[in-house]
Amino acid sequence: MRCQKCGSVIKDNTEICPICKYRNPVETSMNFSKIDKLTTKKEEILPDGYPRHYYHEDGKRGLLAIIQFYKKSFVTSDVCDLAEYWTQYLFNVINILILYITGEIVVSSEGNPNSFAQVIFFITVAILILSIIPSFTAMVRRLHDAGFSGFWVLLSLFAGVGSTAIFVLTLFPYKRNEHNRPYEKKPTIKVKFEE
Repeated sequence: MRCQKCGSVIKDNTEICPICKYRNPVETSMNFSKIDKLTTKKEEILPDGYPRHYYHEDGKRGLLAIIQFYKKSFVTSDVCDLAEYWTQYLFNVINILILYITGEIVVSSEGNPNSFAQVIFFITVAILILSIIPSFTAMVRRLHDAGFSGFWVLLSLFAGVGSTAIFVLTLFPYKRNEHNRPYEKKPTIKVKFEE
């Protein structure tokens, strides 16, 4: 509680401020209508009774997610939430589309090459080559966040079925278990999880 005259912090329900000796009115009834307005945001409560954000930090969004993608190029011991991972995935898909379009322009202009298209083509090739390792480590981090072992990423080495399985596994939402507990914001003691 604060004194209404001098603004000093005083004990709750203190009638007289010890600093300025002002008589503060003591509240006898509490108004909970303001508190209800503050708690309108619905939180995802996990089975142990804590909200999701207690354990799990939200990932980066937009350009920050792409910067994080390259910063954590060699980091597999972490988590990557759903939105952060799919932002990075979309960045790679856009690069592949740009590569395809500029490649078609470069190939179709046999005698008169378009220098701008060639520059964009080679920049996109460089970005995609630099994205190979970060893509695998981002997949491992996303699998950790979804509650799977990072070794599932080895399925992506098998074209078709393996890549489809990894695609589906990365769509799962956050699930707290032994695969992502070591990377939590506030690590807890080891507990047994019931399935």
